[in-house]
Amino acid sequence: MEEAMTKQRLKEYRSLKLELIQLQNEKECLYSMAGNCVRHAGKPPGYGGKHDPLPDIMDKLSDVDKVLLPLIERATREMGQIEKAIEGLPPTERVLMRAYYIEGLSWDGVAKRMSYSKRNVLRVHGRILEKMALNVT
Repeated sequence: MEEAMTKQRLKEYRSLKLELIQLQNEKECLYSMAGNCVRHAGKPPGYGGKHDPLPDIMDKLSDVDKVLLPLIERATREMGQIEKAIEGLPPTERVLMRAYYIEGLSWDGVAKRMSYSKRNVLRVHGRILEKMALNVT
């Protein structure tokens, strides 16, 4: 039996997406550091040491990947479940739910996109959650 699409589950997905963004940013930073090491290979280090940081950077990249890949798989599954849960909603409500939960817009961003007041967006969101709770099998 499928787990209900609750507000808590949607919030957890949103937090998961933020964690993914953080890890992907960390990975990009490490790739940049590795690129700098490769470009400066063969040049004497400016700080006078002889330590090559590239192996440490590569180890950190591997550690990030070990965390990132399972999270990507989990987020992909959850996104599919969210899409399935909102597919029966009217178009405006689907847009609201996707904008906030899938795209990660703030409530102000959702309101601006939809040309609604933030208060109206939050009210519609509450109704959507109630509908989704009633559609649980």
